Amino acid sequence: LWWEAEASFKQGNYQKSILMMNRYLALGNVSSPAPCFLRLAESFQALRLEKDARRAFLTAVEEYKNRIAAAPDDMDLVRELAFAYTRQDCYADAERTIQSLLTARESAESFLDLATLQILQSRYTDALQNIQKALTLKDTCRDLSRAWYLAGRAHDELGTPAESQEEYRKAAAILDNLPAGSQSPAHASVVYAAVGRYEEARKDIEVDLDRDPLGPEAAIHLFRLGLVCEKGGQDVDAMEALNRSLSLRPRYTHAAAVLNRLAQKNRIVCQQAMTEAESAAAQNNPARAIAQWTIAFQRMPAGLQKQQLLQKILQQAGSMDSPPPLTLEAQRHYLRGNAALKTAREPVDLDRAISEFQWAATYSPWVANIYLNASAASGVRLRYGRAIESLKLFLTASPKVKNVEDVLAKLAELEYQQEETLRSLSNRAN
Repeated sequence: LWWEAEASFKQGNYQKSILMMNRYLALGNVSSPAPCFLRLAESFQALRLEKDARRAFLTAVEEYKNRIAAAPDDMDLVRELAFAYTRQDCYADAERTIQSLLTARESAESFLDLATLQILQSRYTDALQNIQKALTLKDTCRDLSRAWYLAGRAHDELGTPAESQEEYRKAAAILDNLPAGSQSPAHASVVYAAVGRYEEARKDIEVDLDRDPLGPEAAIHLFRLGLVCEKGGQDVDAMEALNRSLSLRPRYTHAAAVLNRLAQKNRIVCQQAMTEAESAAAQNNPARAIAQWTIAFQRMPAGLQKQQLLQKILQQAGSMDSPPPLTLEAQRHYLRGNAALKTAREPVDLDRAISEFQWAATYSPWVANIYLNASAASGVRLRYGRAIESLKLFLTASPKVKNVEDVLAKLAELEYQQEETLRSLSNRAN
């Protein structure tokens, strides 16, 4: 039952994972239930069942605390609790837990864990101080590349590029000299992008995303993709990756901080594009208006303003006899999404299709068929919320579609299926 729950989770079948994990816990002889409740919390979060996720998470925390009380010298248990807090974006609780480890015994790993949590809370100067403490300890050698990477990240956000570049160079030198066959750490891609190896770095991240395009791990991979794209001068891709990271993990405050910094950097370009778009619309030049609105749309953080602008783009395209065609980059992702949808054999194949359609919509947000196909893939994948949202966008862009009654019937069906699924899962949680 446990393996089936884990396999279902990895495949993105969160409903089945919840069912199998509950059956496993119901056996009553689970020696360490805390990780099970953490997995339940992540599954509920993926389904947007926040109350159930919170209840499962608090149960896991209580289990950890009981085990730590029974074995106060078990530092691995304390570290597991800190990791659990971090996974749920409870950074202050995680920091207090790591501080308790440092009180018991100072180590480079714990100082770097503390620095990581402080970066996640935008406390970059504090993080640099703890990185320096880690570097003074003898056991730092195995964590040197991580130390320099974290220092580079802190200097990035402090706006000191010369210092960040120096730290990244140190990290890259260590990573390049790892023994043959060694697995590169997760931060390697950001380091390589920072020292000018953008194509290599992006390829590495996309391999990770291909394995898990929309699952809980994808939020972290998308965050790193955002950093990599920023280093490569690809702000549009960076902001899209960060927006998607936050859609999967809304409390990921550090991703939000980086996204807001990039939005501020692109503010003037965004404003100019909006002004030119409104002028083009007033002059009855809808194609140019759509092109300029898209420039602004691509440089906005997710939120009400971005949603309203997308509606404006879609309505303008829907009023045209011949809307603009897909851009070349959008067409590449659109065709890849169609291929993934047609040949899908596993749930992850459908997630790949959805991801490709998301990228296509970033580059050509006015094209109705992107949303129709995204809705189809999401519906088959049982991601009803995504399917409903995409179908509504399709209708906005295609108000004159011939089979509108069929589309509306499908929309009602999806809404009913979503409600039934959420009711069923919530009842099981209770």
